[in-house]
Amino acid sequence: MTDPRVSGVNALKARLSAIRARARWMLIVAGLCVLVCAALAAVLSAGLLDYVVRLPSWMRSVLWLGGLLALVIGVRKWIMPGLAFKPGLTEVALRLERTDEARKAGLTGVLTSGLELAEDTSEASEQTRGMARHVVEEAIKKFSGFKWAAALSSTRV
Repeated sequence: MTDPRVSGVNALKARLSAIRARARWMLIVAGLCVLVCAALAAVLSAGLLDYVVRLPSWMRSVLWLGGLLALVIGVRKWIMPGLAFKPGLTEVALRLERTDEARKAGLTGVLTSGLELAEDTSEASEQTRGMARHVVEEAIKKFSGFKWAAALSSTRV
């Protein structure tokens, strides 16, 4: 028979993994939006400049090459950090604990502790395991009612 605490810990890890994936996609989409806006502004500026001051073909080539270079730099600056975003579940839990929503839900100091203690397989006394079990169960209980979508506000990305 499976321990309900184990299934609760697995659910906790699954939700933290989903939060991590959602945060990663938010970073990628935000970076992509910035890149598209910057590219659009650059293309419109270059087009307006070419319209007002008829540029020679070699200058247009230089602008194209500069635009491609800026596009590569923009991808490295705004897209690659989102692709490289892969924090551990403990780091995700720590970041969540710092949000106002987590403080209101009473997760501060509980979520990460519960996650870490659930993974601890050291040989400890029965009293220590009992206290750890209590912290894990409290973390599972408090996190099950936590609305994590509000903690991933796009204004803070």
